Amino acid sequence: MTKTLFMQKAAIVKKIPKKRNEIIKGCLVKLKLTCGKKNCKCYTKGEKHTSLYLSKSVNGKTRMIYIPKRYEAKVKEYVKRHKQMQKVIEELSEINIKILKTGTEEK
Repeated sequence: MTKTLFMQKAAIVKKIPKKRNEIIKGCLVKLKLTCGKKNCKCYTKGEKHTSLYLSKSVNGKTRMIYIPKRYEAKVKEYVKRHKQMQKVIEELSEINIKILKTGTEEK
């Protein structure tokens, strides 16, 4: 059984993203806003501007960080990668607890 646990652990470690240093913790939020310019389509036609923001907790307060269009794909990937890392960390934690309960040490 212990050998199986170590095999499971090895499989979990393989799930760690290769670009693990390229992560961002937060949630992506699309906001539709008006700019306030009298001659803009958002004011005249009601077609609001769509922007991507990163919602992040800083010192217990939620902060919204604007993401320029040119960085949207990169930031989406970084946030996705962070979520993947969180999942892998949780799986590793659970398997390590099971291994500790067996009293067996890794070689």
